Amino acid sequence: MNSENQDNPDGENPDGENPDSNLQISSQAVEDDSAIVLAEPVESPEAASSLRPRPLGAGDYLSWAVVILITLFIAVETAMGQFGEHEPRETTAADLMQINLQSKVLVGQRVVAELLEQEEAARDDAKDLPAEDAVSEKNAAAETKGETAAETTAEPEALDAGTYEQRLCYAILLSELHGPQRAVDYFETLDQKVADAKFEPNETQRSLRSSIDALLADYAAGDFSQNSISDSEKAELEKRLGFSGELILTPKGADDQAGRKWVEQVAQNKIYAAGVILIFGILFFMAGIVAACTILGVVFSDSSPIRFVPKNQVGGIYLQTFAIWLFGFFGIQLALPSVIEALGLEVDARFGIYFNFVVFFLSLSALVWPIIRGRSWGEVCHDIGWTGESFFRNVGVGIATYAAWLPMVLIGIFSVFILMLLFPMSTEVGEFELPASPSHPIQHLMSSGDSTIWIGVFLAACVAAPIVEETMFRGVLYRHLRERSIHWNRVISVTVAAIVNGVIFAAIHPQGVLAIPLLTTLAVGFTLAREWRGSLVSSITMHAINNSMVTAMMFFLM
Repeated sequence: MNSENQDNPDGENPDGENPDSNLQISSQAVEDDSAIVLAEPVESPEAASSLRPRPLGAGDYLSWAVVILITLFIAVETAMGQFGEHEPRETTAADLMQINLQSKVLVGQRVVAELLEQEEAARDDAKDLPAEDAVSEKNAAAETKGETAAETTAEPEALDAGTYEQRLCYAILLSELHGPQRAVDYFETLDQKVADAKFEPNETQRSLRSSIDALLADYAAGDFSQNSISDSEKAELEKRLGFSGELILTPKGADDQAGRKWVEQVAQNKIYAAGVILIFGILFFMAGIVAACTILGVVFSDSSPIRFVPKNQVGGIYLQTFAIWLFGFFGIQLALPSVIEALGLEVDARFGIYFNFVVFFLSLSALVWPIIRGRSWGEVCHDIGWTGESFFRNVGVGIATYAAWLPMVLIGIFSVFILMLLFPMSTEVGEFELPASPSHPIQHLMSSGDSTIWIGVFLAACVAAPIVEETMFRGVLYRHLRERSIHWNRVISVTVAAIVNGVIFAAIHPQGVLAIPLLTTLAVGFTLAREWRGSLVSSITMHAINNSMVTAMMFFLM
């Protein structure tokens, strides 16, 4: 920087005037590629649009190469793991989530239907009817009850798929809906499938099957004492099969009536919760469409009070910062397993979760680079949106914007389902193999039920990830993209910068390529909040709400 800037680090000129009030751009640049290109600050999008970014230097091209290569590497590696051949792994509670949820819904439907029938019977008993009419009504009620039971206990054949543990859960559901003999009959069919597929159940699977066989035989004989299996085998059923394991241990007529009532209450609550979620989802969707149109109008309107203005031309500093962060953050995670193996250390899932939490925040040390290149800490904070101005208002804007963006998120979810139908992840799935899906590996960690892992997941997903990812994507990378396109039409500049930012954000996540439309949609919503408010507080709030809702849903389902 020139001597005038060095003598005035606070940005004031010798006459005491504040250059922030000057809307005219005057070059204060040094000529070589490694220098920072500075311009006096501008105060409005109109003034900013007259800026012309300097040509990219060698360091900038190298930074883009690093970003693109790392992004492609992560996306391709994830895709190969999902679409290519993969080694069989142990089934977790996350893999059984769908069938256990379906079991809760079906059991809950039957419980609710029985409650309604009891209320109707109580009302009939309260009527003062002649004896013949009472008998006639009871017969009609019995017929209706039989029809209702038949409707609510139809066999869910679509659930007869997946791993061996999933088939065991399906057999337990059949026992619950149609009695133990129906499950025994199903096991004969299952054994034939096992033989045809030349599948060899492992020791744990054989143990689970043996326990279930013993319980079904007892229940069919009217014996609910469960003395035929040990306490450790009961615990194994609950641990491995989740709700289905609890269901087989608390059948109708079981000695443990308290346990039976608890299982029925869990299933019943799922029905009520589904109804509440559906109602609120419809209301949010309708309100969100109106709010989304309003917010988009605000962001893209020329007369809108947009607070994001790239006030200084800083060249490729923030692109370089992002490349350094991306290389360091993922480099550490990729190198960690090799380092642990070389040192001969034995670590568990808890170490990985909490280590990842620490690495998230340590990766913010990449923000030292702009300071090395000549920016002050205050300028860096302003450039990337680390501002506390109107903090609570920006939090409120983040909440409102997330609600408004939900309709677009639903479209993203729908697109994922369409892509899954068009491009199945596994071309050849064995009879007892799990098909791949665009899921996050963290689901399998959560399935352990370990409270320390749950806490670690919450800290990493709902605290560290929103702060760090928003800082680097919507703060650092978006700042560079908007500066490079600031002389374009504002709608085009914001749209291109938001989409490029969003695609890179989506591609480096482990959900895989099929989830890119959904994650890009989310990222664009976060970006619009950043553009609107000029602060990361709103986008961090949106990101935290989204991750908290997903994490809470995982807890709820598991």
